[in-house]
Amino acid sequence: MKNYTLIIVLLSSVISVSTAYAADNCIATVQMSKLHETIGRHSDFYGDLPSRVNCSKPVENQKIICENDALRFMEKLDHMGGVYAYENGTRTELNHKKPYDVSGLNKMLNKCSTAECVCTKFKERASSAFGGTSPYVAD
Repeated sequence: MKNYTLIIVLLSSVISVSTAYAADNCIATVQMSKLHETIGRHSDFYGDLPSRVNCSKPVENQKIICENDALRFMEKLDHMGGVYAYENGTRTELNHKKPYDVSGLNKMLNKCSTAECVCTKFKERASSAFGGTSPYVAD
């Protein structure tokens, strides 16, 4: 029984180290070319969506996004993904001239105090919004 406990403790420490390592390098692992390509693929239908973040007057933790180019593009894709998921799920087209789910974005941002945390949250949301076609998944 002691051996099983030791193995479980060792495995959980290895798993938490690798998870922490990945979270600490989230922005460094964003392949901007894939991100731009994915945004481009969805731009015909969702390219007209404005940002949910006004960087001239950022609210609360929105400043984290405004200070990082990768996060600004990730926010764009996150917004496109949210609207895509809503429209396809409800078969209702939204007015693309206004931002949607700003409160949901702010709620997510309030859980973060670093750019790495925001990046990780955007990556977690990406696959579900576009049905598993996230640009953040390694080839």
